[in-house]
Amino acid sequence: MAFLRRRRYWCTNRGSCAFAKANHVFGQADYVRHAGCCVIGRHGCGSALQRGEDLDLLPYALGAALFAAGTTALVVTVMPTLHDWRDRLWPPPLENIRFAQAQTGAGDGAMLTIEVRRDALLATAVDVDYATSDGSAIDGSDYLGARGRLHFAIGERSARLPLTLLRDASYQKPPRYFTLTLVNVAGRPSQRVAITAAPAGPAERASIEALALAASRVAKDIADLRMKQHVADEMMEASRADAGAYTAFRNRLAAASGDLNRARERYLHELDALRQLPPGPVLDAVDAIAARFERDGFAQQADAARVMKRHLRELFDSHAAEMDRWAQELMDVIPRVGENPRDRPTI
Repeated sequence: MAFLRRRRYWCTNRGSCAFAKANHVFGQADYVRHAGCCVIGRHGCGSALQRGEDLDLLPYALGAALFAAGTTALVVTVMPTLHDWRDRLWPPPLENIRFAQAQTGAGDGAMLTIEVRRDALLATAVDVDYATSDGSAIDGSDYLGARGRLHFAIGERSARLPLTLLRDASYQKPPRYFTLTLVNVAGRPSQRVAITAAPAGPAERASIEALALAASRVAKDIADLRMKQHVADEMMEASRADAGAYTAFRNRLAAASGDLNRARERYLHELDALRQLPPGPVLDAVDAIAARFERDGFAQQADAARVMKRHLRELFDSHAAEMDRWAQELMDVIPRVGENPRDRPTI
């Protein structure tokens, strides 16, 4: 079989041909193309080619055929195992799995349960991976990030995963959202989870208003006691020439100072209790109390409640309590002697 034999040619003048190599084999195509010249690449040495013994390609063909057959058999044998390893390392995405709802939402501090459904292929058990990602809501500040796996048993159509929303630490935080994604499902289905302000129920509103009312009364007590302290201090300085009067005003100053210190401690305690509650309902309750005092003719009490609202805002914004400044601000709600209340700035 001619196709299993290869003709070989040799250069007859290897010594004088600079480009000829010992035992260099020239193919028949070179021989025909260069009219018998001994040519390597584009160079020739003017020597003729001499035909040598043909190369028998049969052993090489048989070896190649055996190698190809062995390789094919090996691939056929190990292919299922390779597919199995691939599916274990990089499992194909699941299908026919979705969220029961397109989106969901709740107020801050709520516990959510999200339903995931499987619409087909119920004859096998599958595991669905899920993960949350930030939007305008931040993991650790607005919600607790979640990453895990849901298991669908054979024949099971739905599974549920829990989410925790954190209480709003700001009194004016707008609605926020984050995203929950089914990671290993085809198309990566996702659900937008919205966080809104949690509304206070009637019982909670009544409790908040009672606490705010108590705190506003302490705020007015501080205003009165701070003013008494201020007046007693001025009178004591003015009566230094009269030992009896000086002693009486000094005692009055000591009593006012003691009462003021105790009122300051109560005030901080009341504000700390209000700080633990939802900011929105607390500030709304203070506004309602101030409006009621104003309507009933207790203008100073109403002003003290409004100043207290500013102090609460500072606490809700994570500022430290500044009781010395706060006491002075509360004292300013009481008019000085000779001062026209109409000339005082609006709080």
